[in-house]
Amino acid sequence: MWQVSWAHPKYESVVATCGYDNKVKVWKRDPNGNWENNVFQYTLNSSVNCISWAPWEYGLILAAGTAEGRVVVFARDADDAWVKTHDFSAHKESVNGISWGPPTEPALLSDEGKSDKFILPPKRLVSGGNDNLVCLWELRDEAEPRKTVIGNHGDWVRDVAWCNNIGLKADLVASCSEDKTCRVWTHEAKTNSWTSK
Repeated sequence: MWQVSWAHPKYESVVATCGYDNKVKVWKRDPNGNWENNVFQYTLNSSVNCISWAPWEYGLILAAGTAEGRVVVFARDADDAWVKTHDFSAHKESVNGISWGPPTEPALLSDEGKSDKFILPPKRLVSGGNDNLVCLWELRDEAEPRKTVIGNHGDWVRDVAWCNNIGLKADLVASCSEDKTCRVWTHEAKTNSWTSK
């Protein structure tokens, strides 16, 4: 296995795994405390290198990145069945890291972000791959994801992490690479661009 990831506690004891066997699996502890309850399993076309749960506000949603450069998103529907909601080519080569964007817009707690009502932003995730790119994906129901290239490294991107933005004035994404660097990318809302330090 390559990775393991817990779902939000709201969904009780749910954990996902992925690995070289091309499988994404979701496990749930049964009433007796056993973890043998495999509630979902899906076989993809290549090694599943990374997985990440979406923020709970969007529902029980899991993204997986594969060695063939694809990102596949699964969601549990109202009937407790798992469905594939998105399957798209994210990188020319392997996807090594994925991370969901927060369920809030930046500056939520500042005077700039004051609003009478909370609006859940679109589902967003960031990915890093062997093509040296860091990409942002905006996912909308039944539509092609909208891609934004945040930036690039001098070698494979090994992992990415999107910072929770409550109290911050901007979205922040961190990426690390085989080029021995870690970069923090900041979204400039006025220019709708990303810069790194």
